[in-house]
Amino acid sequence: TVSFNTGFDDITVPSQTVDFDKYITKPEVKKIGYRLDGWYKDKEFNQVFDFVNDTLIKNVTLYAKWTQMSDVVVTFWWCDGTEDTAGTVSTNSVTYGTKVAKPADPVRTGYNFKGWYADEEYKEEFDFDQEITSEVSVYAKWEMNSTPTPTPSSDDVKPTPTPDTPSTDDPTPTPTPTPDTPSTDDPTPTPTPDTPSTDDQNKSDDSNKSTVVRVKPANTYVAGEKINIHELYFPYLSSIDKYRVSDKKTASIGKRGVLKGRRAGTVKVEAIRGKGKKAMVVATCEVTILSKPKLKFKEYTTLGEVDNAYNYFNTADIGTAVDKWQSTKPGVATIDAKTGEIHIVGKGTTKIYAYFGNCKVKAKLKVKPS
Repeated sequence: TVSFNTGFDDITVPSQTVDFDKYITKPEVKKIGYRLDGWYKDKEFNQVFDFVNDTLIKNVTLYAKWTQMSDVVVTFWWCDGTEDTAGTVSTNSVTYGTKVAKPADPVRTGYNFKGWYADEEYKEEFDFDQEITSEVSVYAKWEMNSTPTPTPSSDDVKPTPTPDTPSTDDPTPTPTPTPDTPSTDDPTPTPTPDTPSTDDQNKSDDSNKSTVVRVKPANTYVAGEKINIHELYFPYLSSIDKYRVSDKKTASIGKRGVLKGRRAGTVKVEAIRGKGKKAMVVATCEVTILSKPKLKFKEYTTLGEVDNAYNYFNTADIGTAVDKWQSTKPGVATIDAKTGEIHIVGKGTTKIYAYFGNCKVKAKLKVKPS
């Protein structure tokens, strides 16, 4: 006979009786917030029992070895990883071994929501009944409404001028202007009157470092970030047959106009209508890709300490602004979502996430009070 000691009063496993020198069946047990590391022949967990090779030759008691696990982060990509707008990313922290709640169906102008998927290619629907034991990303799938926005007849549309040479005679809007010639049609958010100016951002006064709201430069993204060029720069264009970038090593772009930065550099994007000899560039834009920064925090020893996460990037000037900051354990350290200001409030370890659109950078932050 073999008895099983789970180590928890609320988890019991029936004993098994088998013939001499026979195999026993491995019991299936779970504990929310814990990972089962195996069954052992002794209380000190020195001798593991092998259910494949070990047979029962005498009465024994087996002991379950557990490891308590931290909460697991589930990230929801609401706008399919293609839009650099507020609210496109949200995270839930769930207890290890539990299920994540299915959020309400999101709404997006001009699109129909088609469900939540476990991969960016939308090949497998996400199973909300599964137990979460590791970090997971979930992607919203969208389908453009079948009724397109009316556009001028192709017979009447002239090739759209580039942002550097806008034409007032063109009946369609022009692509996004460069930062030197901003307009109200620029899809890149512009600073409000309350947003600190560039001069304010560069002040050396330490008292201002943690309260500065940094401004993201227009047409600037980080490597790894996905940008829907069509929606941001050419929403007025229809029947685009192809998109092309000037440097494929710096960025790649798909048929739907979704660009992904690969390395630092500037690329020109062309929207092409027609095929073969009839192919014609109808619009262009230019975007800058920055190197993806890295984060590494110091170890904190003083509760109540105030710091700023921007100080811990691998370069003093990352060339852009973080869209959103997040701490997975606010009981250890809180962080202002806009400014990156950190407040050390408790002992332990938390993960700090810096979101650049749909691309994230993360690092552990440890607090060990002296």
